[in-house]
Amino acid sequence: MKTRSTRMIHRASAALLSAAAAAINPGASHAAGVVSWQGGSGNWDNLPSWSTATQPNTGDYVVIGQNYATVTYVNTALPNAVLQTLNVDATNTATLTMTQHVLNAEQENIGKTLNGAMAQSGGINNVTGGQGLYLGYYAGSSGAYTLSGSGVLNVSFFENVGRLGTGIFTQTGGTHNVSGAGHTLTIGDGPTGAGTYNFSGGTLHTGSTNLSSSGAAATFTQSGGTHTIDQYLEMGDSPNPKGPVLYTLSNAGILIAAGEVIGSTGPATFTQTGGSNTCSTSFRLGNGNTGVGTYNLSGGTMNIKSECLIGNVGQGIFNATGGKLTLDKAMIIGSYASSTSSFNMSNGASVQVQNIYLANNAVGSVNITGGTLNDAGTFDMAAGNGTATVNLSGGSLTSATLTLVPDINGKATFNHSGGVNTVTSNFNIGQRGTYNLSGGALTTANTTIYSGGAMNITGGQFKTATLAFDNAASGFINVSNESFVVDYAQFSTLNVVKAAVTTAYSNGTWTGPGIQSTTAAADNSKSTAVGYGEASKVLGLSGNNTAQWQGQTVDASSVLVRFTKYGDANLDGAVGFADLVKIAQNYNTQGSQTWADGDFNYDNNVDFQDLIKIAQNYNSAIPAEAIPGAPANFQQDMAAAFASVPEPGAAMLLLGATSALGARRRRK
Repeated sequence: MKTRSTRMIHRASAALLSAAAAAINPGASHAAGVVSWQGGSGNWDNLPSWSTATQPNTGDYVVIGQNYATVTYVNTALPNAVLQTLNVDATNTATLTMTQHVLNAEQENIGKTLNGAMAQSGGINNVTGGQGLYLGYYAGSSGAYTLSGSGVLNVSFFENVGRLGTGIFTQTGGTHNVSGAGHTLTIGDGPTGAGTYNFSGGTLHTGSTNLSSSGAAATFTQSGGTHTIDQYLEMGDSPNPKGPVLYTLSNAGILIAAGEVIGSTGPATFTQTGGSNTCSTSFRLGNGNTGVGTYNLSGGTMNIKSECLIGNVGQGIFNATGGKLTLDKAMIIGSYASSTSSFNMSNGASVQVQNIYLANNAVGSVNITGGTLNDAGTFDMAAGNGTATVNLSGGSLTSATLTLVPDINGKATFNHSGGVNTVTSNFNIGQRGTYNLSGGALTTANTTIYSGGAMNITGGQFKTATLAFDNAASGFINVSNESFVVDYAQFSTLNVVKAAVTTAYSNGTWTGPGIQSTTAAADNSKSTAVGYGEASKVLGLSGNNTAQWQGQTVDASSVLVRFTKYGDANLDGAVGFADLVKIAQNYNTQGSQTWADGDFNYDNNVDFQDLIKIAQNYNSAIPAEAIPGAPANFQQDMAAAFASVPEPGAAMLLLGATSALGARRRRK
């Protein structure tokens, strides 16, 4: 049992310990309470200005609530004091300014129910507790924070700019940290909130940065400084936000984020006109079912080091009208069935990507009117059950491999009306895949048309190094009234072309698989067809000689294909004496003849039936002299062929032929 003397000794010892602790930490023996500012404008360390006539200390609930009051933070007496809460809040805005020293608080509310402002150009402000920093705490309130100069703001856990009220954070310099796992800067936090962050200088480092939580309006405008995010930039988590959800990056601004989600479950837009944006792990536009994410790139640089999802489950839209976009891995446009997404490129945009997967199981489109898109890997259109569309009307697209419908359940359409499309390796058109060329230029290394695949040429230029029809029971190239070139390197593709034209001919209907012509099929006069031949034979090229043909440069190792008239052996679009020479030189040869030799009905022979074809379309007078190299019976058969054509023009040609033959007899 303790004696009275013992209790007195213990009390004395406790008093001494308490005094010692107070000497070490002036706030340790302080009885915390509410401390209100009531001194108008003045310095923080002016004791009479506080309701307790003492400077706020550890654990105090501090209120600066006088209308129009401006308090300047000066604190040399209690540098280690940690306030429980600091409220800067008045009907007519109260302001706390800070240029030096250290301020510690577990929670800070700048505009809790009314209006408040804080301006920091120096010193260190530490918000250390689990409650965080709030600008515009309740609905109807407004809070503003300005950070500049050498000021340092450290916030543990949470910072809300516009929780339920209106918050504006302006940073022109200084250091702002909301860093650490789970530490989040939120711009616009509640359904009535509206947050704005204006960032033009200094550094901002967060664990995560969220724009618009629970439907708030949120705007982040960055024209300078460095914004580093350890985890995610996440934008738009409500289908019906109060206002716009927008991040704008311009000038010399730098954004570095582990991941970026734009349009999480609601609409959100990122607009970049300058600066640089680097995303290292995951980039998603339209992440959730109701998410709508839009990225507008018109200047600066963007580098996505991991997978890029444009329309993961929701809708994603990427507009590149300038600047440079580099993707170290794949770009997926339309990932899941609910997604409808697009990638749009124009003007001077430059895009470099490793692989493109368009509309895997969704609806996706790529629209190119200008700029340069280089795909170093595979460009797959409509894998799975997807519906994919590419519209190329300007600029250039280059890919190693381009495949329309790698999976039989998808549907892909490539509309090429302008610009340049270059495929450096394999160009594949699968079942339910259609390539429509009406303008511009398509150049490929290896072209394969699979069963059910279609290519329609109504304009532009098409050149490929190899051509194959793989089990193409219904696959075709429709040359319409145009042409194309197979410019092979080593082994001629003449036999492939010959077989494909022959199957498409289909007894003159031009509806079979292979190389067909809808124009010839619709020709009631049955005077048009698809002609083909080696450039060495058609144009007389050899060695390294080249020539211009149908707007393309061709050489001796080129196979030429075009819509033309029956009888046009030299593929110049007309039937005349030069074509008659060709058929004459090969007349009555059997077995392996081609169109350029005079086989105009695709039966491998050059004979009377082919002579009839040329007679039907001959548009110049029959020569008066014998054709060099023609066999003895050619003149007689030629006369018979022209006589079989019922048109008046043909009758005149026959009369001319008869006169010419008669004249030759008289000279003898």
